[in-house]
Amino acid sequence: MRICVLSDSHYQPGDPEFVFDFLEKERFDAILHAGDIGDISFYNRVMNYASTYCVAGNCDNEYNHQYFGTRQTLTLGGVKIGLIHGNQGDKSIDIIQRLYNNFRYDKPEVIVFGHTHKPKNEVIDGVLYFNPGSCAAKQETPTAGVLTIVGDTIQGQIVDLRK
Repeated sequence: MRICVLSDSHYQPGDPEFVFDFLEKERFDAILHAGDIGDISFYNRVMNYASTYCVAGNCDNEYNHQYFGTRQTLTLGGVKIGLIHGNQGDKSIDIIQRLYNNFRYDKPEVIVFGHTHKPKNEVIDGVLYFNPGSCAAKQETPTAGVLTIVGDTIQGQIVDLRK
């Protein structure tokens, strides 16, 4: 199973098409978006490429918050995944600890998050913490993530969307 992971698109109509070009070219089984979606038309287009799961981020409007919520736990390809933006919790606590605190009872194998605009692909205490960075058009290097699940293994990869 191949999963595209997006975050922090901050999409506005008229933004360049490179995210959609990537989705068209690569073909995924599912798409995750870790918040700060921007205009809802982004979601409406993305969901045409694969089953799409989103959460709202701190820059999303009230509609996105009501429609998507701010946290999800889902199972894809037999792997339990926590999906969150990453701005929740006490800011004096390290972000990894805050993410863990949000999902400690769900016990996911992967926590997908955004918010920092900085890619992360690291296993800590048996959990893959995966941040695809930001796919926003205004980023110098817009990025996305790819999670590949084969059997009971999962691998993450960060992709430069302009290449």
